[in-house]
Amino acid sequence: MASVSDISSVDQLVAQYRQSKRKPALTLETKKSALNIRLAVLADLKTKLKTLKTTAEDLQKTGTTSKFSTFSVASTNTSIATATATTTADVGSHALKIERLAKNDTLLSDRITSAATTLSAAEGAGTKTFRVSLNGVDTDVSVGVTEGETNEAILSKLVAAINDSDAEVTASSVGDTSTTKKLVLISKTSGASNAVSVTDISGTLMEKIGFSSGVISGRTANGSTTAGYANSSVSLLNSSFTVDGITVEKESNTVSDVLTGVTLELKGTQADTDLPITLTVGVNKASIKEKVQKFITDYNAALSYINTKTQYDSLTRTREALSGDSIFTSFRYNLRSLATEKITSVKVGNPSILADIGITAGRDGTLSLSDTTKFDDALDADLTKVSDLFNSSSGLASKLVTLIDGMTNSSTGKIVAVKDAADSQVLNLTNRITRFDETLDRHVEKYRNDFLRLQATYNQILAQQQTISSLTSSFY
Repeated sequence: MASVSDISSVDQLVAQYRQSKRKPALTLETKKSALNIRLAVLADLKTKLKTLKTTAEDLQKTGTTSKFSTFSVASTNTSIATATATTTADVGSHALKIERLAKNDTLLSDRITSAATTLSAAEGAGTKTFRVSLNGVDTDVSVGVTEGETNEAILSKLVAAINDSDAEVTASSVGDTSTTKKLVLISKTSGASNAVSVTDISGTLMEKIGFSSGVISGRTANGSTTAGYANSSVSLLNSSFTVDGITVEKESNTVSDVLTGVTLELKGTQADTDLPITLTVGVNKASIKEKVQKFITDYNAALSYINTKTQYDSLTRTREALSGDSIFTSFRYNLRSLATEKITSVKVGNPSILADIGITAGRDGTLSLSDTTKFDDALDADLTKVSDLFNSSSGLASKLVTLIDGMTNSSTGKIVAVKDAADSQVLNLTNRITRFDETLDRHVEKYRNDFLRLQATYNQILAQQQTISSLTSSFY
């Protein structure tokens, strides 16, 4: 008769029983897994389409916000001047000659011996207040002078007090020799209206360092040892140049109100005998090409993804997550068709398909800028030859935005509807799997208890048999 050790463990038997009975739940879990993969694909597709839509919306803009109305300015001498252009700029060339650059007003004190105490001795101890005036704004500044204080220490106090104030000047103490220094005040903004002046209010500290009323009012030129201005005439603080033969004077070297939509950056001066440099305003082909290339990249990413996810492999008989779904196969077809169909809203005589400007589709529908020469020639000839294909009333960008919105719209988009259906199916399968497992758990528990009772009965019978055998053996 078999012993207890010949019987498999209860847990092993229960596990085998559960595994044999759970095959229907495994089928449900396989379906659920496929739906979760589908949901992940829908999320990825929606992200790629929204990226493409954002790019298309950018290219759809017109007027001053148009991504095609972008211009650049070429300079024949970038050390003399450069320039940038906005969407309001006019294409064309301009002659520029710079006589003088705008400067920041600079006021320098007398030469002062650093280690000496002449300032504190002449001025006396106490709080000294002076006024810094610039562009109609007065700023009062105060410093404390102590008895026996060195000139260098007083200059350091002046520098700190002025720089900590609201005065629109920068102060510094500059060593012009190994033993002497000068206080230097420089306006923070260039131009004649930003000329600097200083006046004593309490005490005569400014006068003691050379900033007398005569020097300030007369704009005395500074000397190697005496106080004064680096530029004795305020007119010398303005830039002076000619544009197309017209003389212009400005307070800055950044000038945006001379040529419409163009900001000049004046960098150097020219001699009377020098010829003007040429600034040429033209279409910024590099910028436009970059934006169009981004469109191509985003379009290809979306199309390639939906191409892959709608595939069916007849050899392995495997389907991708969206294979056979008419919603997505139709969308794939429409997406491909848009990139090759004729645009009817272009200017008469202009290119009407992308291939006319060098953008062609491959066998899988993805696009490439295959002929950059044709693209550049279209931009050089007329900007609308490129822009109309995208941002005219029924241009490619507008059509794409409408097509993609039909898929990705948060309330009416088809992807949302498909996702909601898949979510509902996942929830239904989850509930079915849960109910099945709960029922199976009850059956397994009953089976386990029944087996334990049988095992207990068997062990009891086996024990009785051993007892009987022991008793009968004693008669022999």
